[in-house]
Amino acid sequence: MKAKVKTSSVSRLESLLRWRYDLARLSAGEQCRESLGGRMEFAMVATPTFGLGFIELLLILLGGSGWLGMPPGERDAALLKAAPQQTLFYLEWAGRGAGQPGGAGIDGLTADPEVVAFFVALDQALAKAETPDADEDQLRLRENLPQLAKLLTAHPGSLSIGFETPPPEQALLNVLKRQPLTGQFRIGLVSSAGRDAAVLLETLGRLLEAELEPQPQLQEVSFKTTSDTIKLTVHREADRVLIGFGEGTVTKILACLKGDAPGLDQSPRFQAAWKRVAPTRVATVGWFDLKGAIETATRAAGPAGVLFQPMLRGFGADALESLVTGTGVENGNVVQRTFLATGGRTDGLLLLAGGPTIRSEQLKHIPADCDLVAAGSLNLAQTVRGARELVGRTTPASAAMFDEAIKQLESELGLNLERDIYPVVGDTWTAFDSPSAGGLIATSLIVAVEVRDAKRAEVLFERLMKLVEQSLVTEIDPDFERKTVELKRQSFLGHSICYVNTAGWELGSEAATTPSFSLTREHILFALHPQALKAHLRQQSAPRPTFDSVLPKKLTRPEGELLAFGTLDGERAIQTLCAIAPFYGQSVLSHLQSNGFPLDAFAIPSAAALLPYASDSTFVVVRQPEGLMLETKNPHTAILTAAVLGSAKAWFLPNYDEYLEVRRQRNHSQLNAGLGDAEGKVVPAAAIEPAPKKPEPAAAVIARKLAPLFIKAMIPDGIQQAIPEDVFKRLEQPPSPEAVRQREERRQQTEERRQKRLERRQPPAVK
Repeated sequence: MKAKVKTSSVSRLESLLRWRYDLARLSAGEQCRESLGGRMEFAMVATPTFGLGFIELLLILLGGSGWLGMPPGERDAALLKAAPQQTLFYLEWAGRGAGQPGGAGIDGLTADPEVVAFFVALDQALAKAETPDADEDQLRLRENLPQLAKLLTAHPGSLSIGFETPPPEQALLNVLKRQPLTGQFRIGLVSSAGRDAAVLLETLGRLLEAELEPQPQLQEVSFKTTSDTIKLTVHREADRVLIGFGEGTVTKILACLKGDAPGLDQSPRFQAAWKRVAPTRVATVGWFDLKGAIETATRAAGPAGVLFQPMLRGFGADALESLVTGTGVENGNVVQRTFLATGGRTDGLLLLAGGPTIRSEQLKHIPADCDLVAAGSLNLAQTVRGARELVGRTTPASAAMFDEAIKQLESELGLNLERDIYPVVGDTWTAFDSPSAGGLIATSLIVAVEVRDAKRAEVLFERLMKLVEQSLVTEIDPDFERKTVELKRQSFLGHSICYVNTAGWELGSEAATTPSFSLTREHILFALHPQALKAHLRQQSAPRPTFDSVLPKKLTRPEGELLAFGTLDGERAIQTLCAIAPFYGQSVLSHLQSNGFPLDAFAIPSAAALLPYASDSTFVVVRQPEGLMLETKNPHTAILTAAVLGSAKAWFLPNYDEYLEVRRQRNHSQLNAGLGDAEGKVVPAAAIEPAPKKPEPAAAVIARKLAPLFIKAMIPDGIQQAIPEDVFKRLEQPPSPEAVRQREERRQQTEERRQKRLERRQPPAVK
């Protein structure tokens, strides 16, 4: 084995990742600060609070529901063979295809000239992005890491993770000495890079500052972390590049490739599961051996693992067999199917999967023209009782603690679960938005909870409204002597509509929504504003098409009992996004450009480039005899829509949160200063008292008090004894003034750093 090793600090890689994260979080309005040890903390700063954040970008660009392997190109059958049969986690992706001009769905979208031009402009912007604060090492990483990622995702590849269980005596020694088990992991990355194999090795070598030979040989590369040195083994086998972590990982992969050891392709469990979810054109393959992972963790814990086995059985974890997922393209739609093998059990951790089947007649209250519908089955009594039984299987003390938490909850609510809630609340929970009710995707969203007993529901509804009223934090407007926030009630078509009315003092302090509630004979309703409820009640009083009549056309699903589903009108969603994209995109890109990322609004594709390929986005969960099946179609449409619409308030009012807080502080200062009439009489600054502390909302107080009780109820007594009682006491306490002050100081520090960066990028003044 020949090795040329050069070490590099992982902190440099962290710096690059932070730079790339800053690039993504600009659209989320977050400022990140890295403390010692590589810990990332986030604080909102005075930038537009855009909804499209780093997590959404990862889901869209890399996730199984996003663009990884999209549109599917060639797939290397040897990758499945290269993963050892004992692999606990496996992810495979196909090479990225070129799309098809004029094709349906994802194929036509990725080949559209405007979309292609957008990604070209994005690549160029990444290459030209300015990082004035970066040192030489950070610049090197910035240049090579994106190139490495592109090479890996452009070709078929796979990632496999296994665990080498130590002997029983070694496991006991590790437990006693508290030694980390990271050295027992076996992680392998295989890339079928083809003619780019040499380029991939060269890029990896530049990234890790190691001289990697292009010839087939095992080579070791080391780089330092803050606490350890990580060793990787790199090897080229024909047109494939192998990268391994852990002793013997690459050697084992080579043996599997040559047929000297069984691979995952020979696993009957994997093959049987894969047949359930395999799409027509495969983009990604995912496998998680849950049973193997639990058994491995138990063996690795040594004698302590024997103690965990009864607990796992009590929680029903022994029902978790495996998780398999497949993403691909069918008729132009991006389809992802995931199957959780449980043997049909719905106890323990799977109690939420034991709800009753959703019936079509339970959807008659939903208008047929809805552009957004979601429904789920949840038997509240069954869920709470199942949770109580679950904790009772571990230790009786935990069950007693759970009962105490329920009693305290009932005391706070003034309701009895068995008498006042369980007989009233039904099993089906729905949310929908109807254009005929004034809705645009979610602007007139209504949440409906099924009612079993209309008479008892009246008592429950009145108590809930009383709790809402008690939770409101209100003040008295000094000019008009009225409450700034109050719960009002109006009659409409024989029903009562309760709504939270807000009377702001000045521009910038008004609320954007008017939470509203109503009760019918069939449902408890909640909406973002009373107009949605009024439109819904008017529709209910007249014959109109209902959603149950169009459900078979809107939602195609696997065989099984329907537990949850959701639909989003893809064409309407894309039309909405295209209408606001020029404004939203300009806001985001202007901030990116101010931070050295040269991508402007011209690169945004037009509606003519996106609408021809729009398709509905759906998800469905069904219960089958052997487990649970989840199927989604075109989820990227739903992710983009939720991210963009979730940031609506900041499109035309930058710095909204800071502006609102400044207004509130100014109002408090004026009220407490006692300036009097405008006659030049000014009260000294020392006479200004601090603004009175607002009372904590009732919901927050209840959550703080109940959190320790529920946590104790879910933790077995043996583990509770190892947790200091102070931990639970601290959970009950509100944030201290010192903690609030420290948060404000951190926010100010991050804002100062941001301002300094912006000042350095300003052009020099012309003399």
